[in-house]
Amino acid sequence: MVKNHPAENHLKDNSPSDTTLPDLSAALRLENQLCFPIYSASRLITQAYAPYLDKMGITYPQYLVLMTLWNYEDDLKLGQKLNSTEHNTSAANLKKPSEPGLTVSQIGEKLLLDSGTLTPILQKLDHNNLIVRARSKIDDRRVLNSLTDLGRNLKTSALEMGYQVFCASKLTLEQVESLKVAIKDLVCRVQDHLEFSHH
Repeated sequence: MVKNHPAENHLKDNSPSDTTLPDLSAALRLENQLCFPIYSASRLITQAYAPYLDKMGITYPQYLVLMTLWNYEDDLKLGQKLNSTEHNTSAANLKKPSEPGLTVSQIGEKLLLDSGTLTPILQKLDHNNLIVRARSKIDDRRVLNSLTDLGRNLKTSALEMGYQVFCASKLTLEQVESLKVAIKDLVCRVQDHLEFSHH
C-alpha cells in the first residue's frame, strides 16, 4: 500500500469543504447586480426616445449636446432678467458672456464626455445646421458652439418627447426625483473613485 505524500495530506486536510465556503457565486447572479438594471434602463429609455429622435433627425448623444446648449441659453436669459430686477442676488451675477457659446471642454464637463467623443457629434450637428462652430475672436484656440434657429426650435419637440416617455413610465414626480438623486449620487461616487485611481 502506497502512502500519500505529506504535502497531499496537508492540502486535503486544509481544503475548505462545500459547506464551509461562502456563497460567492451569489455575487455574480444577474439579479443581484446594480450595473445591469442601470444599463437596461438606459438602453430602454433611449429606445423609447428613438421614434421622437428620428423625427427630429438627431441621435441621443446629439440630443444631450443640444440640451446642454438649450440650458446654457436659458441660464443666460435668467441671468439677464435677474440683473435687471435683483442686483443683489447671487443668481443675478450671471453675466452675459463677451462671446456666446460653449467650448468642447465646457460641454464635455456637463456630459462627462471627452473631446474625442464630443468633436464628431458637434461636427455632425454643425453639418446639419443645428449649431454653429466658430473660433473665438478673443482667443483663437477656443472653438465656441452655439445654437442656430433650427437647433433652438427643436426644443419644443424635445419637450413633447420627455413628456410622452415620462407618461409611459407611469412613475410619479416624487419617484423620478428620488431615482435622480440616487443615480446622481452613484455617478459622483464612481467618478470620484475613477479620478482617485488615475492619480
